[in-house]
Amino acid sequence: GAQAAVVLADGTLLPFTAGVADRDTKTPMPHDGLLLAGSTGKTFFAALACQLVNEKKLDLDAKVATWFADEAWFARLPNHEGVTVRHLLMHRSGIMRYEFDPRFTEQLLAKPDHRFTPAEEFAFVFDKAPRFAAGEGFEYSDTNFVLLAVVMEKITRRACYDEIAARFLTPLQLTHTRPSVGRRIDGLLQSY
Repeated sequence: GAQAAVVLADGTLLPFTAGVADRDTKTPMPHDGLLLAGSTGKTFFAALACQLVNEKKLDLDAKVATWFADEAWFARLPNHEGVTVRHLLMHRSGIMRYEFDPRFTEQLLAKPDHRFTPAEEFAFVFDKAPRFAAGEGFEYSDTNFVLLAVVMEKITRRACYDEIAARFLTPLQLTHTRPSVGRRIDGLLQSY
């Protein structure tokens, strides 16, 4: 099944659905059913970064080393010296996706309810050659946004999920928007 909606200029919400929420029971897809949003969640992290830029707390062209140069693990990231905040946001850092490392899959299958920390996720790309020099190519990588989140948490001194809730979810009354931080989310419809 699928869901879509259009909000008109006057605030009128027009929801659309197609298909079924459950193939076995043939339950129709509800217009308000909870589905995984996937990487569209990155837009909240990008919006938070933009607000921090507007507040003069974050510079898009600042080197990420500004926050981590003194931490031993940072030097083990590909392109650690040249990556900027802008590179992370635009997937131009040259840092590969941690979740494509076979060791990540093995660990996830062994402990599916384990919540990986950023440090654990970064460890999957430590000491690997970058895909390209920072800023010289494009490759979509979740690792970029994990690193961006850690930068923003250093700046705000709060978890990004808490900051996003305070700045966006609560004021905009996005009451059905939740972080995907585990494999069980209350009310989540079956995905296929």
